Amino acid sequence: MLTVLVTGSGGNIGANMIRGLREWDRDVNVVGTEANKYYGFLSEADNTYQVPLASDDDYHGRLEKIIEQASVDVVLPSNGWEVNAISQHANRLNAKTALPQSDAVTRFQNKWTLYQLLNNTDVPTPKTTLVENQSDIEAALESIPTDDVWVRGTGIKDYPGRQMHDPDRIADRIDSKNGWGSSTVSAYLAGDDLTWLGVFDQGTLVCSQSRQRLDYGESQSWGTGAPTVSRTIHRDDLNELGERSIKAVDECPHGVYFTDFRTNDEGIPHATEVNPGRLGTTSSAFYLRAGLNLTALLVQIALEERYDTPPTYDALPTDLNYISKAHCNPVIVTTDEIENKGFET
Repeated sequence: MLTVLVTGSGGNIGANMIRGLREWDRDVNVVGTEANKYYGFLSEADNTYQVPLASDDDYHGRLEKIIEQASVDVVLPSNGWEVNAISQHANRLNAKTALPQSDAVTRFQNKWTLYQLLNNTDVPTPKTTLVENQSDIEAALESIPTDDVWVRGTGIKDYPGRQMHDPDRIADRIDSKNGWGSSTVSAYLAGDDLTWLGVFDQGTLVCSQSRQRLDYGESQSWGTGAPTVSRTIHRDDLNELGERSIKAVDECPHGVYFTDFRTNDEGIPHATEVNPGRLGTTSSAFYLRAGLNLTALLVQIALEERYDTPPTYDALPTDLNYISKAHCNPVIVTTDEIENKGFET
């Protein structure tokens, strides 16, 4: 029997990946790992093991013991911290992975490094400044063309971005997060909030899909966290820029990546970040319900098996709307149903 280990199995992405394995037409034993002492009780894996945080020195040793004990064939991380940790030791694990090389992961996960790399290509990016002191804030506000700016940490969810404009409040926010030298100020683009996801097999794009985030519900900061409403879209410019933004940093991409974009006043998408090696909270659930089982595909890529090839671009129909809120069962509704029929019956 095939045994697959899903990290962060008590989280949203891990749970959806496990559901993808359950819906796969294959007999799979699912092993889960979870660092949070509470969230492990939410895991739907056959067996769930507690692990240290990925930043802990004991993480790799614990993971290796679990792989050996459970005879794990494939490891699938569900969050950026474990993507980073596992990619650094992938060649020492007695199990397969479908991950980018660790140096590429490092470049993608540092938003300032990523900006510098993309800014030297023809991938549009919002004008961005690294903030090391108060004078950097003032220089950024003078040079950035938008009235408001986007302030955020450079690492893996250091702290969420926020739309701001007052230099003193920006300084207070960075200071409160101990973020001097690890924060950026960017042009705030108020256009469409878009994302492009691509799955690669040793440099070759296997399939991809774009979507637009339409609503974040009660989120206090637009563009952070998981949206409550997402819609599949087909855009040639996203297909081109999504793939290009990844290959500009990783010459031979492997596994799954997704690039986030915001459009400017002219409707041109600008890349704001790239997440390597993992599915997103929404894509892991939405695309599975729509018939695209990316978790199963990643396992097959890791095992170097033959697999059915979805469309390279626009793998799903356009105008599918995924509507999801906490404690509600998510649904997929077409745009026509929303605009012309409504939900009254």
